[in-house]
Amino acid sequence: MKSTTVEYVLKASGGATRRKIIDEDLVITDEAIQSIVTNISVTVRNIAPPPSIKYGPLSLSVKSSKVGVGPWCVWTVPVSVLTLRTSFAVYEGDILCPDFGTANLMETIWSPPAGMRLFMLISTRYNQSVPELGSCYYFALDNRNATWRLPLPNVYDTCEICHGNTISSETQLGMVGRFIHVMESSPWNRDLIGDADRTTGLFRFKLHETNGLVQQPPLKDWNNLCQSVSVSYINNNMIV
Repeated sequence: MKSTTVEYVLKASGGATRRKIIDEDLVITDEAIQSIVTNISVTVRNIAPPPSIKYGPLSLSVKSSKVGVGPWCVWTVPVSVLTLRTSFAVYEGDILCPDFGTANLMETIWSPPAGMRLFMLISTRYNQSVPELGSCYYFALDNRNATWRLPLPNVYDTCEICHGNTISSETQLGMVGRFIHVMESSPWNRDLIGDADRTTGLFRFKLHETNGLVQQPPLKDWNNLCQSVSVSYINNNMIV
């Protein structure tokens, strides 16, 4: 159906304008809708409060998706300290380093050295009205916002976290909180473990009688102990 409306607009200057508006019903296929919404993105900084004192405010990047499936929401999560829940072994006298075993677990926090900032990217969406967890990443940025992979297990070379995707929640933000809780409470293991010298050079502790594990300086500059990477997913979605 097609209709035409004509309007006359009087100008303050004394003239007039004629405006013609045409309304026409169109038949649009799913393919046409998909082409319209593809590559539409919205970013919002500090959209949600920190899940705990270990993290900063959450920022959100929303990417368009398939028709009938909710868009991917990619949450940038600043990380103040890394929670290490694993086993530790003695290296070089009284230095303890994580060896990521499954027995004699200890828990401590590790603060990034100067010039390093830690982040997580957590992607979620609604699939048939049910929140779904997607790809998640753990990485460091330097002062130039270049990306670095930490010498940690359970993390692929692309900084993507190896997770079982068994997390459930009623909302996407709840899914983010549940994933962070699982990251903190689950022990690290030796899956995908890389160069042990890098790990023992970066994550170093001494056992104190009253204070427990006390973090020690890295063996060398942290840039020499982490792997420089360029990951398009991180570059296209993180908000810093």
